[in-house]
Amino acid sequence: MRTRGVFQRLTSVEEVQASLRTFGGGVATLLDERSAPPGDGATPVSHQRVFDNLGSDLETARLGLVGAEDEHVRQQVRISNLQDESDRLVSELYDQQVAVRQTFTGLFGAKRGFELAATSGNTPRARKDLEEQVDQTVKLLKDPAIEMPALRIRGGVEVNLVGLAEGLEVSQLELRAARTGLLDARKAGARTLLAKRAAMADFDRIFLAAAGILEGFFRLAGEVDLADRIRTSIRRVTNREGAEDEEVPEETAPPADGQPGDGASGDSQPPSESAESAEPAPSPA
Repeated sequence: MRTRGVFQRLTSVEEVQASLRTFGGGVATLLDERSAPPGDGATPVSHQRVFDNLGSDLETARLGLVGAEDEHVRQQVRISNLQDESDRLVSELYDQQVAVRQTFTGLFGAKRGFELAATSGNTPRARKDLEEQVDQTVKLLKDPAIEMPALRIRGGVEVNLVGLAEGLEVSQLELRAARTGLLDARKAGARTLLAKRAAMADFDRIFLAAAGILEGFFRLAGEVDLADRIRTSIRRVTNREGAEDEEVPEETAPPADGQPGDGASGDSQPPSESAESAEPAPSPA
């Protein structure tokens, strides 16, 4: 996946590189033949050497832009994967909390079950509200001042109430660790975005200088059509109309962000929080 601004820049540099590879040698030879002989002791100008240096500059600019864009895309894929993992853990924690509350309601009745779980009403679907409720439930169930009855149901199976709280606590810790990783990845994503924008600025500086020189030399050699091609490539870079962040799909594009599945029975499934706590986009460099 390329943003439109990067796609336009890469298209332009590839066009200029193609013209330089295909016609540069002939144009350089023609210009060298037309050059006046150097003065005594002066080194003759080699347009081929000039073209080689400009071609090297263009390739350096292209590689820098591709590298910065690819790193940013990799970071976005990482963020997407971590978001999917966070969504999955939210769903699992939600299901556990629903199950704990249903267990207490079944064992003690609705009123006492709500008292023991420190909750009332529906299990919240939003992550932050869900975590707050789970915290309350775990804190109360593990409070030594609360005497948890030893319960045995049909068949002599014991219900470990404290074990239910510990299971919630473990899931809560896993979710918080995943959220920490996600927030760190988002910060890294902001840094790779700034690096990409810096690479775009470097590309513009190098490309516009090199392409402008090549256009002038091609016109000087009488290759007007070739010079016009380069001029078109330059205009594509300079007339972007602020489309830097619009994505352009490619065959090798990374997979789209995954969406969590539908909820199971019971309380409705918590929605995806892909947009939650998103880092604000940094200002253009």
